[in-house]
Amino acid sequence: MYENILDAYQVDSTYMPILMLKAKVESDMKKYSKAEITITKIAELGDSSFFTLKNLAIAKHSNGSYLEAENLFKKAYEMDTTDLLLNLVYAKTLQNVGERNLALDIINKTIKLLYLPDEPVASFYELAGDIYNSGNKIDLAVENYQMALEKDKKKMNLST
Repeated sequence: MYENILDAYQVDSTYMPILMLKAKVESDMKKYSKAEITITKIAELGDSSFFTLKNLAIAKHSNGSYLEAENLFKKAYEMDTTDLLLNLVYAKTLQNVGERNLALDIINKTIKLLYLPDEPVASFYELAGDIYNSGNKIDLAVENYQMALEKDKKKMNLST
């Protein structure tokens, strides 16, 4: 696949979708030096999207350019605070530049994203139970209702 991307890149080295695909594949292959060059070209062509900021920051972090990565991560984080990979590598970068308190703040906010309060989660389980029940999948309905009861302490206290 990468060879096909390189062929397309040879035809038009300024076509943004090809550049973005090339950068993504290079990052996925952990060829961060190549990815950094490609994403830098994307930025030089005027793209300052979340994709560009995030992936350039990750490439710079992976290449040891932590201060440059920190500035890019900050801009990307301002655009989206819910991207788990961004938050993880941003926190690592902050740790590397001595910004431990900010790193911990990002980690704690991210953990809250990962672990929703039990009551809304219980509502999703209850709805799944209702859907399974209406489709006559009783075993799955019961399983989801039990999960809802486990997650929602108020309902559990009412049922005892």
